[in-house]
Amino acid sequence: MVKMALLNGWVVHIDDPAVQPGNDCNCICSNCGAALVAMKNEKSDGNHFAHTVGSCNYDPAIAIHLFAKQAIAGAKVVKLPDLKVILPAVVSEKGMTLVPELAVNKQIGAIRIDTVSVAAGVEAEIADLRCVKGGSTFFIRLATKGLLEHEGADIAKQRDISLMEIDLTNAPVTCDTKKLQTYVIEQSPRRWVSNPKLRRWVKNQISDRKANSARHIEVLKQDVKRVGSISAVLTAQMTLLTLSTVNQCGACQLLSTSSEFCSHCSSSNVTKVKSSGIHKEALPTLIRQRYKESA
Repeated sequence: MVKMALLNGWVVHIDDPAVQPGNDCNCICSNCGAALVAMKNEKSDGNHFAHTVGSCNYDPAIAIHLFAKQAIAGAKVVKLPDLKVILPAVVSEKGMTLVPELAVNKQIGAIRIDTVSVAAGVEAEIADLRCVKGGSTFFIRLATKGLLEHEGADIAKQRDISLMEIDLTNAPVTCDTKKLQTYVIEQSPRRWVSNPKLRRWVKNQISDRKANSARHIEVLKQDVKRVGSISAVLTAQMTLLTLSTVNQCGACQLLSTSSEFCSHCSSSNVTKVKSSGIHKEALPTLIRQRYKESA
């Protein structure tokens, strides 16, 4: 049943106030371009469009695809995929976990786009829209019949372009256009097919975690070498316990001098806690084990 059509080049829903009933609707089919009649106040089949002559193999995906391009280009707003990355653990040669695995899960939200245009040239093979935000360019593919396969993803990565895919396979075709616009811009599933900037960020994070771990081990070795025992390392940790509130890492449970990243394992899981709530007896064991198994 035809629920969406074209009115003066714009996709409309049968229930939109702009759609007049009967032959006065001036709407055409998004698939075949034939004239339509707006069947409103229908008790049996509900509101819908009907071809004035004959019919066609109507596919709502064509109207939804066109509507999505118009919605994003008109609003110049789109929600980016949430950042979900697993930073692997850093393991020593002896198999000890120096830095635990870290799951980064951050909601990015909607951004305002400076310019939106139809993708052209080689990018048109895998994308529908070209978006510019500040000095950065990214592309959007509107998927109505399946997600991009490996070949398309490989093309995006080879050309080093940022390509976001919005999955409209289950778009609600029976709702009005205002709700459908919200679904396209914010609610529909989306993912990064290729994101060079994100890829470089992950690479740098992994490199930094390894470097911080190596520096931490060297500090432990130097402390033990200087005093002949591990007491120098323990002293720094136990001194922090005299404070009313301290920074504690949720990953390695050690106290940190930084409130953003653990100064021992580089984890971002650092919180302010009361000194009285920290298990003092666990600190010597954790530090000794960290040094002994990685030395």
